[in-house]
Amino acid sequence: MKTATQRISAFLYKALPRVLLFAGLWWLLTAGDPASWIVGAPVVLTALAASLWLQPAPILPFHPVGVAKFLSFFLWQSLLGGFRVALLALNPWSQPQSAVLAFSLRLPEESSRILLANTLSLLPGTVSSALSEDTIRLHVLDARQPLEQEQDVRELETRIARLLKIPLD
Repeated sequence: MKTATQRISAFLYKALPRVLLFAGLWWLLTAGDPASWIVGAPVVLTALAASLWLQPAPILPFHPVGVAKFLSFFLWQSLLGGFRVALLALNPWSQPQSAVLAFSLRLPEESSRILLANTLSLLPGTVSSALSEDTIRLHVLDARQPLEQEQDVRELETRIARLLKIPLD
């Protein structure tokens, strides 16, 4: 039989990441407006209750430090990608060569591959166009340096594997 302390710890283990996620989403949606928490606090608590009822197991299979590292990497790559796209758009002599490139995948699980495809689609200059069991097809804005594109995909795969604590094939 679990003690009260063990039950509270188990509840906090499940609830804390969720409440932080929902509160963070509310903060983003309202641009950090402090007055919005009059409505936001009940919304976050309702979302937490619904989340715990619909999915009682922990939703985050990773550590918050890993999330912070992944988000900082993603934000940096977004800035670099935005800078590259801006240079292509503003330079009258650049002639980007868009293409669809295929890359073999090393991530073993479908959910990790979906995270990879979605993350790549959020980065400037790339859109995931197809995802099969062992291959991802990306539409890239400028394919003049395919090795650099592949290195970026490999680095993101490695970051996702570390985030989810799964081995790469």
